[in-house]
Amino acid sequence: MSEESRAGPEGPMACYQIAIVARLLDRAISGRLAEFAETPGQLATLLALFDTDERTQTALAKATGVEQPTMAVNVRRMERDGLIERRADPKDGRKAVILLTGKARAIEEPIRGVRRDIDAQALDGISEADRQRLRQMLATIINNLRERSTNEE
Repeated sequence: MSEESRAGPEGPMACYQIAIVARLLDRAISGRLAEFAETPGQLATLLALFDTDERTQTALAKATGVEQPTMAVNVRRMERDGLIERRADPKDGRKAVILLTGKARAIEEPIRGVRRDIDAQALDGISEADRQRLRQMLATIINNLRERSTNEE
């Protein structure tokens, strides 16, 4: 354990370690996505659309856990890069839905492979039971922080 991850006699601060993990994962994802000219920010959006195409920008922001302004920038870039297109929502013409293009569909399996590979690398040596517990704990942390953030606004 490095000295930089120690908070004192009680040992490493979990939040500091999570921040380190986030930076390392971002670096790994960036490197792997470079071959597709995609960014880590686009990864979550692409995965959400691979799972359920034809979503509004608001639904995408909610599904990926990013703020609306961030999603707006992401959507504009992805549209510019030919990965998505916007169409009028057939249920409500005042809204637009976002759909994947053929270019995005062509990279779906390689992108999903990148996601699987990075997960496998990061979780190597961790039992499936511990992986499940980790996912549950991280979801709890996310919910705790989102709840606090919402209450402070």
